[in-house]
Amino acid sequence: MWFQAKKAKLLRIPLENQLHELMQIGVILKDSNFVHLLAPDQKELFEKGPYIHLLLALGTVLPNTQEPGEYLSDQIWSVGYPRINKSGDLLRNMKRIADIIRTDLLINHISEELDLVQHKGWLSFTASGQAYRCELDMGHNGMMITLLLYISRILACSGSSKRFYFASVDDSWLFVYMDKHHFPRLNGLLNVFIPVLRDE
Repeated sequence: MWFQAKKAKLLRIPLENQLHELMQIGVILKDSNFVHLLAPDQKELFEKGPYIHLLLALGTVLPNTQEPGEYLSDQIWSVGYPRINKSGDLLRNMKRIADIIRTDLLINHISEELDLVQHKGWLSFTASGQAYRCELDMGHNGMMITLLLYISRILACSGSSKRFYFASVDDSWLFVYMDKHHFPRLNGLLNVFIPVLRDE
């Protein structure tokens, strides 16, 4: 994998410095106790592989968070390649996206339809009062990119400067949601991200 080939070239960076740099581009840590709760070997891992391990941690639900489904950052999402096998799987992913973008675009009335035989899915929702329906190929690892591209185009039409950026890490997607003007700086820190919306 391209990321694995580049990983050996990364320099050790103190965790506090990484958090400061991410904060400068809009990635906010919701619980400052996170740093103090890390075991020494975890902190060493984060510092030897700067930014990538921290971003992955910020984008996942941790068992010691106070609320079920609580993420450490509203701008980061790490999710395994989706396996849509039952009702509710698509809905759960869409609700996470709606939560991430809630300050820029209000999404309501989310519903899903599944055809497990044809591996097709449809998400219906309203964004700022307008109705949308997105068709998805559930048998493809890029399903989440398709969905986020659909959402990104709605964001762009609404006048928002926020966009999604993605990287493939092992068998997972790592998504960052940020102002598009900060993207060059993000790639200066960790040059693995690709814009979801590239035709603007």
